[in-house]
Amino acid sequence: MKRQTRLILGFVPILGMTGVAAFLLGPTESEEKPVAAVKWPLGESSIKAVDQIEIQKSQQRVVLQRKETLWRVAQPINTDVNAEKMESYLLQLSQISPQKQLAASQKQKEWGFEKPTASVVGNSAQGEPLFALTFGALNTFDQTVFTALQLPNMAIAYYSLPRLMAYRLGLTLDELREKRIWPVSDMQGLHVQFESKKPPFSFIFTKSASSAQGRRVSPYRLLAPIEGMGDEMRLGQLLRFLGQVEIDRIETENHQDKLAPWGLQKPAWKIKVQNGSMNLPLTISFGQRPQNPNDLYVTRGDVPWVGRLSIEHLSALNYNLEQITDKRLFTFEVKKVSRWEIFSKSVGRIILEKDKGEFTMLAPQPALVKKDAVHRSLLAFARMEGSQLVPTKPESFAKELQKAQKEWEVKMTFWDRHQKEMDALYLYPKSADVLYGIAVKSKRILVIPRRQLNNLPANIEAWIEL
Repeated sequence: MKRQTRLILGFVPILGMTGVAAFLLGPTESEEKPVAAVKWPLGESSIKAVDQIEIQKSQQRVVLQRKETLWRVAQPINTDVNAEKMESYLLQLSQISPQKQLAASQKQKEWGFEKPTASVVGNSAQGEPLFALTFGALNTFDQTVFTALQLPNMAIAYYSLPRLMAYRLGLTLDELREKRIWPVSDMQGLHVQFESKKPPFSFIFTKSASSAQGRRVSPYRLLAPIEGMGDEMRLGQLLRFLGQVEIDRIETENHQDKLAPWGLQKPAWKIKVQNGSMNLPLTISFGQRPQNPNDLYVTRGDVPWVGRLSIEHLSALNYNLEQITDKRLFTFEVKKVSRWEIFSKSVGRIILEKDKGEFTMLAPQPALVKKDAVHRSLLAFARMEGSQLVPTKPESFAKELQKAQKEWEVKMTFWDRHQKEMDALYLYPKSADVLYGIAVKSKRILVIPRRQLNNLPANIEAWIEL
């Protein structure tokens, strides 16, 4: 075989393989021509012009009406709308992403519009139709819903909508109505009075900025029967319970002041709330049926309904005065402490001072310290909680302070970087078994568990970096 012939035949397989690779790796038609997104003609401006929405689904007709920016359910009953859900619903109407637009044809008789699964109609304040959405049958082939959109002075347009998107637009009364116990956004200056079988208490919520002096300020202030800071965790849980927890089921839409069947004639808990925008306090009542203590029922003074809550929410109501009292001795922020002086009858005198952000020991001897051990102890004392708050008046506090200054087991002082005293603590025995802690500037006395003394080092060597 000639040399030229061999070369030609040798190139044939190579060319063949190159052609196959080009066929396999070449762009497909769909990649060359990507499918354009279908434009949805119902925009945000059209939705903003809507003052009434009518939703028909599962033989239930829900009419929503807007007055200024506030939406309400007008039919089948007159009640509040969950503002957050309503805002999300209106946003979804303007951001629908159809899978494709369909051309009208003879097949549309099979699209299910004669017996629609749901419909949404938007009208202006004058009753003029602004849009009408109709949901037909489910296309089982691609799991889309046949959807028709009618806009003013335009022909009906047909679309395929993803099934989940279509179902989210056909909401029912139960999905749209406000079911939170007391939805309120304005908490500033909120006054709360809590009444139960236990001694009642009241507090005010005032969110303030952190003090420039580095003092810890609780937003909850107890007003009665004692004054002082409220426990942030428990009182915060109480307000979140009122403002966020939804009712499981509406027992009746109109109790007609006949509240005994739900234990609300003489409620076990009554909470009166009032903020700056309210002329009079609002009462929220909680009750239980004696024969069924696992159910919790609620109503408000401004609504006719009674709702049912699960028993798991009972913990948000079972608080007494001692539990909601802030039992921390100090009101300063730990990170502001720059100098810490300790006097202990068992360990002696210790002075720690920050140098470039870290504590070093000045007394009883200059030394480097174990940073983690010192920091843990500082946190333990600066955030120390007592087991019980000791109510005092100015005279009794002064008397206890004099006793503490004479009989202390441990005393310590905290200073900031400007050498300003932040607070001082005395731990002293009230009796053989009871240890009192008194914070001088915070003017608080608490019963302190003796185990708190374990946060001090057993000896100086335990804190010194060897």
